[in-house]
Amino acid sequence: MNYTKDYVLYEAQKRLNQIKSYRLHHCCSHLFGEFEYMYQFILKSNYTSNKGILKYTNAVYWGEIRAEEKNGYGIEIFENGSFYMGMFRDGRFSGEGFYITTSGDVYKSEFLDNKLNGSGCVYFRNIDTEVDGIFFNDNLSKVNTASDSFEYTPKGKDKMIYNHNTRTYSKESSGCGGFIVLALIVFIIFKCCS
Repeated sequence: MNYTKDYVLYEAQKRLNQIKSYRLHHCCSHLFGEFEYMYQFILKSNYTSNKGILKYTNAVYWGEIRAEEKNGYGIEIFENGSFYMGMFRDGRFSGEGFYITTSGDVYKSEFLDNKLNGSGCVYFRNIDTEVDGIFFNDNLSKVNTASDSFEYTPKGKDKMIYNHNTRTYSKESSGCGGFIVLALIVFIIFKCCS
């Protein structure tokens, strides 16, 4: 990884262009403008003279530094391609920020201790769906959107499905998985007894 301010700003500009290319409507229509505003604020603001680069084994950070930690506004780019821009406190995402996954999903929310916590919105790039709601510990706990039904898979969790018509948010059912297991057991018993 190239650990320079120019690299970080180049990558941030790439994310800005990426968001600009999305067909945002409904609840995420403001994402591009807010992202651009924060980017310009971090880039041009002289709110502190303590801006600098911090290098990690899997990431690079450029922004405000206090007590040799990420504190204040900054941009962090991870080796896997994920990206965070926003507020940091004691080296962690804390405050308003944007998180962009390696697949291009964009989260804009309040963060607390590296987790989504508070009201915000998310744009799922692969399914071209926008959702706004309340996040709690990285999970979308309440949906406030008028968007159509969508699926959401929190990190390491079961797939969740939101149905606009019923305004419900529930875990995906396993479908016929139980039936298949039962059929397999019956088949094995039948084979053993014949």
